[in-house]
Amino acid sequence: MAVHSALPLLLASFVVAFVASAAVGIPGEDCHLPRCRYAEGYEVWCSNPGSEDEYIAHPTDSRHFFQCSVMGPTEKTCPLGTVWDQSLLTCVEGEPVCGL
Repeated sequence: MAVHSALPLLLASFVVAFVASAAVGIPGEDCHLPRCRYAEGYEVWCSNPGSEDEYIAHPTDSRHFFQCSVMGPTEKTCPLGTVWDQSLLTCVEGEPVCGL
């Protein structure tokens, strides 16, 4: 009986961990390279650190973004006059927005 009652809690923990991947959050104790890196006081998580086709918006500066790699989230900068567009996963023309 105890195994069945622990299963929903285990499943919920897995779902929370899965949703937190490839995201930006407030600092916690589990943020370690290569899956997570701190940026401006926020955690930046990669769901698959070995994948170089995973991109994450910077938590406070639209001119920057992160690309996941075997070394963890690596900060990148958009060219002058462009900002990161998370829906397109590329830099587009626009004015920077800092302190998002």
